[in-house]
Amino acid sequence: MAEKNTADIGFEKQIWNAACVLRGNMDASEYKGVVLGLIFLKYISDRFEDKYNQLVADGDGFEEDRDEYTSEGIFFVPAGARWSDVSAKAHDPEITVYGKACPLFVPLVEEGWLKDPVTEEVARRYLKELLEKDIDSLILGCTHYPLIRSLMRKIVGDKVQLVNPAYETALELGRLLTREGLANDGGTDCAGEKYQFFVSDAAEKFAEFANSILPYDVKKTRKINIEEYGA
Repeated sequence: MAEKNTADIGFEKQIWNAACVLRGNMDASEYKGVVLGLIFLKYISDRFEDKYNQLVADGDGFEEDRDEYTSEGIFFVPAGARWSDVSAKAHDPEITVYGKACPLFVPLVEEGWLKDPVTEEVARRYLKELLEKDIDSLILGCTHYPLIRSLMRKIVGDKVQLVNPAYETALELGRLLTREGLANDGGTDCAGEKYQFFVSDAAEKFAEFANSILPYDVKKTRKINIEEYGA
């Protein structure tokens, strides 16, 4: 008999209701990824709505000013994409969510082929099905994908809203490092380097890739056995 899950994250019913709508619109192998996306949206919306309510209470009319949020490391969630909007429309027959696996994007990005014709052709093939469904928003559901967001913008046009989770992910990592006392204040030298990079595999390949996307020179990376750092 399966063990009962007693975890309490505070919004299980809303997640489940929204997920039930999605179940009939996508392959089971893609279902989990969309549900995780809903949990991520709930997380960033909670922080956004706390700040939003504060600004409304202040009465100065700045509750829709993006800078009021980003200046405090809070992800600005546009109207219509907020958790309150999504949960309210969970059973709206007019709302449809489609999942699309894009397995070739990660290796293409890691090869540094960000503007290569091959990458553009692959992207056009992946996105063709979604564009034929007349989508209005596209969630970049992997931290690799924002590196080709300009290419995707070229393909989908200006009428489709691109949702980029990488920015908020980076902010959350910064908060985690600060909370754990691991953040570098920027003035500390690390063995003669301003930055140190640690990877679990393919250190040389990572350095080559990092140098193609970062504004400074990554001179070396260190491979570590991540299993040694398990709880």
